[in-house]
Amino acid sequence: MESWVQEMDGASGVKEGVGSAVLELEGGKLGDFYNTLWFPMKSALDEYRVQQTIFTKQYSDLVASIDFGNTEITANEFGMVDDTDETRPYTFGSESSGRGRVELLGALLHTGNASNKRKLLLGRKWGKLNEDGSLDSTHWDAFEKRMQDEGHLTKDDYDFVQAVWDLNEKMLPLLQRAHRDTEGYYFKTVKATPIFNRFGEFRGGYVPAKGDPNMTEVDIKEEINTMKMEFRNSLPKVENGMTKGRVENFYQPLSLHLGYMTKHIDDSLRYAYVQPVLQDTLKILKNKEFAKKLEVIDPTILDEMIMPWLKAAATQKTYAPSGLGANFDRILATIKRRTGIGIMFANIGNAFQQLTGLFPALIKVKPRLLKDSLITYIQDREGTNQRIAEMSPFMADRQKNLIFDIQDRLNELIINPNQFQKIQRWGKHHGYILQQTFQGITDSIVWMGTYNQVHENMPTSMSSEEVMAEAIKQADANVRLTQDSLLPEDRAAFQNMNPIIQSVTQFTGYFNMIANLSFTQHQKLVKDELGFKNKGKNTEQLVVMYLYTVVLPAVFAGIIMRGLGGRIDDEDDDGFLVDDIASAALGDIVNYTAGLVPIAGQVLLIPINSLNNIPWDDDIVSSPGIESLQDALSSVPSIAKTIFTDGEMTGKQIRDVSTMVTLGSGMPITPLGKLLGYLRDVDRGYVTPKGPIDFIRGLVTGKAGVGK
Repeated sequence: MESWVQEMDGASGVKEGVGSAVLELEGGKLGDFYNTLWFPMKSALDEYRVQQTIFTKQYSDLVASIDFGNTEITANEFGMVDDTDETRPYTFGSESSGRGRVELLGALLHTGNASNKRKLLLGRKWGKLNEDGSLDSTHWDAFEKRMQDEGHLTKDDYDFVQAVWDLNEKMLPLLQRAHRDTEGYYFKTVKATPIFNRFGEFRGGYVPAKGDPNMTEVDIKEEINTMKMEFRNSLPKVENGMTKGRVENFYQPLSLHLGYMTKHIDDSLRYAYVQPVLQDTLKILKNKEFAKKLEVIDPTILDEMIMPWLKAAATQKTYAPSGLGANFDRILATIKRRTGIGIMFANIGNAFQQLTGLFPALIKVKPRLLKDSLITYIQDREGTNQRIAEMSPFMADRQKNLIFDIQDRLNELIINPNQFQKIQRWGKHHGYILQQTFQGITDSIVWMGTYNQVHENMPTSMSSEEVMAEAIKQADANVRLTQDSLLPEDRAAFQNMNPIIQSVTQFTGYFNMIANLSFTQHQKLVKDELGFKNKGKNTEQLVVMYLYTVVLPAVFAGIIMRGLGGRIDDEDDDGFLVDDIASAALGDIVNYTAGLVPIAGQVLLIPINSLNNIPWDDDIVSSPGIESLQDALSSVPSIAKTIFTDGEMTGKQIRDVSTMVTLGSGMPITPLGKLLGYLRDVDRGYVTPKGPIDFIRGLVTGKAGVGK
């Protein structure tokens, strides 16, 4: 989407300089399509993420102040609400790994106003209606008093729930403003119900009245409106005017999980910041005159790209159900995630390859400015990153991604995971640590180069504030357009499809970004209305574009992988390396180019690879996850055969076992498997290192190199 709006805005010329491929923006600024269709939504999402981090951090700090213990609490009082079989005692902690106070405080949060309390007690059959329609909370009140008497509820607990109610109240003005902007009026809220007990007086408040997903089925067909519907259902609205059917549906079992508060924060803030912009954008797209012109340009663009993009931006979902069941999707997604961790964890070669992202950046930023930014970064890495984060919310989130750390902390506080689960979580969030570190270097250099480039080009008539705003906008854009982004609104449509498609196209996001970058640049160069009348100059620019986006990244990535893999060698023993290097580089370019087309690109490589003398690239790998699973499963009979026939354990078997453990547990032990596998191959004479340096290289990478 971002590439398309830049393409629609066009360009006015080529920047000066030998080998420059940077196209001049009209007036030095991003154009009308970008500023109307893309930037408002992106700005809203950036602000939503900033606020999401702030509010979630505050909630996490509140949860951290509570000692939940590890004791279940049984409420026999609830089994005596009436004489039917529907009422029975409830054990708090049965859904929270035995931590009763987690669910107890989750229930207490629903007692801050009469509306929530009514929904809680009636939905879970912990209370009943009197003949006059009022709520009979006798059994809950007796249970709550017993909890106070036994010390399960203390003043600190009531201070905690009041602080959570206050946190919700802080979001209320944001929600009211968004509701008025989108619906034309402020929504009504119920008044908080003060609580008086032995610990003092508490003002009361509200939390989302969301149903327990384990006890309630909610079917929402139009996903683009999910955010609005979830928000409306969670509001502490007065019940006057509801039909009988709605009231019955409303008394669903409410969630007692303290972790769902983070979802409420996310839903509310996303509604507050994104929904008004979404509605404005849809008004533009539905304008008859605009829609007609858009259809002339491309009759498929609205339904096949713009609307899926808006859906991803509004829902922030990065997947769609396959239709084969939630369990199947969950298993496939888990295999995909763990495969990625297994392949990328401690993968030094791939980490170094992140630096080749500087070549595509030459399409957007002058070489001189990238070089100056590199020098600045080397001289003051921390200072440069800090300055960038202070100016750009997008880059601050990209650098630190604090929300995952905060949510991990919350999970540990609420769920109390065991050591194995902690290792799983650590692997999940640190599997790509090397890639993120090296990618962060490239991101900062590209961002600062763009920022300085805009300051050079802007007219003196613009104020310093206007120049800075434009510079930040373009710098953020160039990082996304040349380095890729995994945020839901930045991903290609196929990347947000079902887990089957995502498994097949794993690791193709960067190549898709390169394809978009190249195609957009090509479209700008070949259109006469953009001012390029000199076809010879166009041809030159197309060559430079291909050099920066494909040739140089492919060749240098190949050098990195061959160097670390110990595979730079004179294969035909003719005393010359030039022919071997040229052959390897050509193969790298072909593979890289084919990778720009997901799935189909792999198919195109089959006849080419079948002609070489390398056996392992002759077939198409349908999915890295499926291949890893295949290797893991095939190791079982292989190892069994080795054990029962007194055979020798091979390095491949050790590596396959490490893959199996990684897939089964989520713990990234594949680097250990590579190291032990390499040592085993050396020990049994299958691999003979050339010398100490080659041996150390093999230990680090697990690759045999060109040894025996």
